[in-house]
Amino acid sequence: MAHLEVVSFAEESGQQIKDGHSHSDNLTPDSPRLLPEIWLIVFPYLDSSDLQSVSLVCSRFRYMAQPLLFSVLDISPFLLSYNEMPILRPQRYLERFSQRLEHYKLLHIAHGVRHCWISPYPRSGFPPRSPNDDSDPTLIIDKAVAALPHFPNLNTLSWHCIDIIPKWWNIIQSLPITKLWINSSSVPTNDTFPLRTVYHLDLDQWPWEGKVTDHVSIHEERSLGISSAALRHITRPDVVQSISVPRSDTASNLLSILADQTYYLVSLKIPFLSLSDPNFAVALEHCPHLARLTIFPPSTDERLRDIRLNAFSPSALPSLARFEGPYTHVLKFCHQPLKRVSLWGLDDRPCLCNADALTKTLAKLAETESVNSLGHLELMVMAISTDLLDVLSSFRQLERITIQSQESSPPTLYQSNVNAPVTALYVMMGNTTLPPGIKYVKLSTRLSSRSLHHVAQEHEAAAFLESFARRHPSVQKIEIEYGIYWTGMYSVVWGRTRENNADLREGAAESPYPEPNPTPFADAGGGQSSRLSSKDNILSTVVSTVHPLPLGRLTFTEHRRKIFLPQDSTGAIGDPANLEPDEEGQQRVWYLIWGRLRRFFGRDIG
Repeated sequence: MAHLEVVSFAEESGQQIKDGHSHSDNLTPDSPRLLPEIWLIVFPYLDSSDLQSVSLVCSRFRYMAQPLLFSVLDISPFLLSYNEMPILRPQRYLERFSQRLEHYKLLHIAHGVRHCWISPYPRSGFPPRSPNDDSDPTLIIDKAVAALPHFPNLNTLSWHCIDIIPKWWNIIQSLPITKLWINSSSVPTNDTFPLRTVYHLDLDQWPWEGKVTDHVSIHEERSLGISSAALRHITRPDVVQSISVPRSDTASNLLSILADQTYYLVSLKIPFLSLSDPNFAVALEHCPHLARLTIFPPSTDERLRDIRLNAFSPSALPSLARFEGPYTHVLKFCHQPLKRVSLWGLDDRPCLCNADALTKTLAKLAETESVNSLGHLELMVMAISTDLLDVLSSFRQLERITIQSQESSPPTLYQSNVNAPVTALYVMMGNTTLPPGIKYVKLSTRLSSRSLHHVAQEHEAAAFLESFARRHPSVQKIEIEYGIYWTGMYSVVWGRTRENNADLREGAAESPYPEPNPTPFADAGGGQSSRLSSKDNILSTVVSTVHPLPLGRLTFTEHRRKIFLPQDSTGAIGDPANLEPDEEGQQRVWYLIWGRLRRFFGRDIG
């Protein structure tokens, strides 16, 4: 679809597209044309697949899209797997990389390279190779580092599990690197210059598909983290603004240097065990500009034990506005008004809060200055309770609420009065009044729909959401996710399309949902879409239904998964008569497909 749209845009701009080539000879002086500067603004909003389609439209589009497609120079001189020995690259990799590097150096592409990735963790999986044809990783890195000065806009460097030698460092420190991601690597500190422009630093992060995960790599558990000497060489107190490190020993080294002098840090992310470090409190006091403090929850193999933390001085952390960490410690960091709080706990795995204990903590937080400043609250709880929902109304400026819950059964109070476990959530929310300025609510739970028909689920969700929206005129969007991975996941998304007013018909709050039409294609106001896919012997069925309501638009999505084996027969799946009635999601998908086939070939089919 994106490819077709771009083709039409190109035709409007005077590009005569034919057989994949542009013919500028057919252009007339009066032909409409969009300036290249406009396309350069549009193209960065496209994803990689769409950019590839754009580059095939015409030579002009290819010239403008290629710098975006080659923005990352990624090199994996060797590979790390679950064994301890690295897997070396074949000789052909060095040859092909040299050819690829020359392409990156082209004048119209070189200015688009912004990130260099030198890591044993490939960004797109482990390629096959022959173990009998090894190449020296140093030769590959030599070519990559020597080419870095050719990229004038290079500002991000990811360097993992490779000790940096002086000749590489001399080139790196001469580059305007502002974002550095370094894992388990040593840095030459003698007779070399430190980095002077790095303002964002990621340390010992486990990469997944080229992205930070806030976890420690299992391949680096036995290797040394970034040393204190290396940290001093890559951070400048008056330049670095953001540091993220999930590894405990590296975090300890970091806190030791932060405790030495004042740093202008704005954001700091550290592991939970760092709270017991003797330099923790002193390091934070040396960061007067710190606005965001994130404490990563412990990993599953660490003991779930709380850490006592002494009270901070009231003058400490004067700029702190965002806290993410255990709810048992949030009161230690609320001397200044907090604007955003994200809380997890150690009451149950994985890092969940007990609802009663969390309610008491939030009640105490409401007695501080944060009661008039808190605008965004995120909670991870074992179960959602009425008391927990009620205490949220104490924060009058609250605009966004996100709650992740792990309960699979409703409270005993509601078990006999509801059609399905998820209905209990609607009842609790229906009896709750949130702050008057609330704009966004998201609830995630494991409550099931039991055997409730999907139409009945849509009716219940619509009735609750419209009623909730009437009682909260400022709310703009509500998301509710419920279910379990294998038995069925459901998503209800409501977005406001109309403000509350007196012109709405009487009784709309009691019955806001229109009567369902037996033919899903006949609903002109809404719509229904489905997607069927299979991967790794898992059949995935996704069905989405959109319904217009008096105050908003409801999108109901059902996602079911089923394991199937290659020897399973697929011939019967195309016949709606062979569908099992309990496979509701799949039945709806094949009903849609069968209906379209009947309309395309005529009513006589089947």
